Amino acid sequence: MPRHEVKQVICSLCGTEQEVQQVCINCGVCMGKYFCETCKLFDDDTSKKQYHCDGCGICRIGGPENFFHCYKCGCCYSNLLKNSHPCVEGAMHHDCPVCFEFLFESRDDVTVLPCGHTIHKSCLKEMRDHYQYACPLCSKSVCDMSKVWEKFDMEIAATPMPEPYLNKMVWILCNDCGKSSEVQFHNFDVKLGSEVHGRILKCGFGRNKSLNNNLMGLYSKCGKLKEGMYREALDLFDEMLVSGVLPDEITMVSLVSTCAKLKDLEMGKRLHLYIVDNKLRTRGSLLNCLVDMYSKCGKMDKAHGLLSRCDESEVDVVLWTSLVSGYVKSNKIDKARQLFDKMNERSLVSWTTMMSGYVQGGYYRESLQLFQQMRFENVIPDEVALVTLLSACVHLEDFDLGRSIHAFIVTCGMIVDGFLGNALLDLYAKCGKLDEALRTFEQLPCKSAASWNSMLDGFCRSGGVDKARDFFNKIPEKDIVSWNTMVNSYVKHDLFNESFEIFCKMQSSNVKPDKTTLIILLSSCAKVGALNHGIWVNVYIEKNEIGIDAMLGTALIDMYGKCGCVEMAYEIFTRIIEKNVFVWTAMMAAYAMEGQALEAIDLYLEMEERGVKPDNVTFIALLAACSHGGLVDEGYRYFNKLRSFYNITPTIHHYGCMVDLLGRVGHLEETVKFIERMPIEPDVSIWSSLMRACRSHHNVELAEHAFKQLIEIDPTNDGAHVLLSNIYADAGRWDDVSKVRTKLHETGVPKQPGFAIIEQNGVVHEFVASNLVSADVRCMLQDIERRLLLKQELSDTTSQHSERLAVAFGLINNQENSPIRVMNSVRMCRDCHSVMKLISQAYDREIVIRDNYRFHRFTDGHCSCKDYW
Repeated sequence: MPRHEVKQVICSLCGTEQEVQQVCINCGVCMGKYFCETCKLFDDDTSKKQYHCDGCGICRIGGPENFFHCYKCGCCYSNLLKNSHPCVEGAMHHDCPVCFEFLFESRDDVTVLPCGHTIHKSCLKEMRDHYQYACPLCSKSVCDMSKVWEKFDMEIAATPMPEPYLNKMVWILCNDCGKSSEVQFHNFDVKLGSEVHGRILKCGFGRNKSLNNNLMGLYSKCGKLKEGMYREALDLFDEMLVSGVLPDEITMVSLVSTCAKLKDLEMGKRLHLYIVDNKLRTRGSLLNCLVDMYSKCGKMDKAHGLLSRCDESEVDVVLWTSLVSGYVKSNKIDKARQLFDKMNERSLVSWTTMMSGYVQGGYYRESLQLFQQMRFENVIPDEVALVTLLSACVHLEDFDLGRSIHAFIVTCGMIVDGFLGNALLDLYAKCGKLDEALRTFEQLPCKSAASWNSMLDGFCRSGGVDKARDFFNKIPEKDIVSWNTMVNSYVKHDLFNESFEIFCKMQSSNVKPDKTTLIILLSSCAKVGALNHGIWVNVYIEKNEIGIDAMLGTALIDMYGKCGCVEMAYEIFTRIIEKNVFVWTAMMAAYAMEGQALEAIDLYLEMEERGVKPDNVTFIALLAACSHGGLVDEGYRYFNKLRSFYNITPTIHHYGCMVDLLGRVGHLEETVKFIERMPIEPDVSIWSSLMRACRSHHNVELAEHAFKQLIEIDPTNDGAHVLLSNIYADAGRWDDVSKVRTKLHETGVPKQPGFAIIEQNGVVHEFVASNLVSADVRCMLQDIERRLLLKQELSDTTSQHSERLAVAFGLINNQENSPIRVMNSVRMCRDCHSVMKLISQAYDREIVIRDNYRFHRFTDGHCSCKDYW
């Protein structure tokens, strides 16, 4: 709308038509806090500091005190440029040479280059970020380049030259100052190739097509593209176009290949459009590059369309195989197989690509069937194909088939070495065949780090931690994988202290731990509730400035959550920038273990608002939180949403959470009906939950029914017998208690003792129920008994349950006012729960116990669970 020509306006409030003015003549409303009579401009936003510039003839933003009008340039500049800018007539009456926005009317900050041309400040910054230091219009330098040239001159002087060129000179013309000079010849290595590029632009030869094509060849031959410096090559394409130079097929092959490496689809499309518009012939290498680019960018329809429009004579087996590979990498296995079956000619690479696709997609049987078809067509596999097949055997744990492939390898006379030898070694090790693995390992002519690590992994899996340690000590050069494998082995064998000991040895051996190492250690700390060790790992991460990504962040949240520090877990949670479903789920699980059901639900709702799709584990954490909080309606709502909204099939764990929720609130009949409606068979955990609910709500008959169902599934379950015995004891049926105990003894079912873990002075101590303890602990147990008896709170405090032993140890060794933290392997019994409340009051100490279900925080005679667990 031509604002200057506007004569009349209509008030939007009263509808009165009138001449252009700031205040309505009828109702008196202000039509705009800012009003320009010349531009006929109204605006209520005074923060813009708008003003009218008579020289420009338009309104500008930013305040008149911050700008001045240069009448020679015909535009407004910042006061900072008042005495320093070179005047160029009509300086801003053109488009920005980078983003092509009309500068005179642009709202973004504009600056003046030393040559006098104008450009957006943001565009200039982007140029510098991409190492572009020449004006796009005249190619003169946009900043002082003297230090850069001095550095290059020093590198040139330090580079030895062949004798014939020692005193050879070449004439150049400087584009900045217009003066000519002579410089010495120098080598075109990768570093100095960049200088050549810069000096070509600086000297005004950017329009020379021969130089530009040779420069692209220089980048390629010097390995510039291989070193990952791809953007410089793509920037050269723009420079050539600005200079009026049209790249040919050879140049486009390099550029399209670069887009494929970067997976830069937009630039790839732009290059393809250039190829079409300039009628370059898409065949041979250029066609291969285009297909590869679209395939790697996931645009298989585009890649397939290119081949469909070509003559059959132009499309060879390499191109079809490239397309099959693209479908495989896009996880479109069915499409890949359809295309593979239509191929008139298949190379060994074609077969291997399809087999590899099956293995990567988890279709291991299909890969073996394809191998049989391949052999039927008399195609001899190479090492790559055989390694793929052995990988399928490993995933299927098919030792016999793997051994037959080994026999085939020997029959064909192939040398078992390198990747093939390591694949065989990996097969035997992961299938638990240590003798065959060791025999293969000893026969390898050259043992690589991967060979040693595969053998070590085999010992860790099947040979026991002692044999694994012995073999680990024999490894001549241990890499990070070797150390991580050994650390993980200790963690899996519940050797917590040993895992940290070897971690310390790892650092003393000058091997820097990676994120995998730290995640293994954090999972170990979470497992045993070793908070101090977990904090130490966190401090190590901070001290070494290791970025906390989603994977490492999840491990930290899990550790703090399972160590009872939900506040620290949330602090880590807030610091993770890109939160995936695992991060959200870990935080919800931390809230659930603390019994903070509402916080877990709020987090779930926030997760949905952020567009993160929950998985089945998320709902396990959410339902567990509902169970701890006794939220029946919310539990049903999220359980139903699991299937109806997210199309996730509930697992036994989801059903277990619901059974626990309904049972804990006392809805026993509803719990039984829920179990009967389950589409899957109830397991031990379901019937155990029902038995615990029956004990809490004193339903002996239903407990007996649940016990019978449980024993049918697991006759040797000692926990079920003990729980039933306790239910009888609560009901005063001592004869039945005796019968259950006698039956348990007669059937020979071993009772698995519970254990408790406490961390003290960097060492993790384990206590087993009814085990012998030190004299100090016995004295503390007697002191506890004496104090509680004096209070006449409880008569029986002599029980030797593991958590009581650990707490007694903590009272002796922990500093005053510091919480006593214990991890208990089994669910805490009622007696111990009551005793812990009394101990916390008698000794004025906070006691934090994590059993296999949730956290209990005992302070001043009360528990955080409010006796609801």
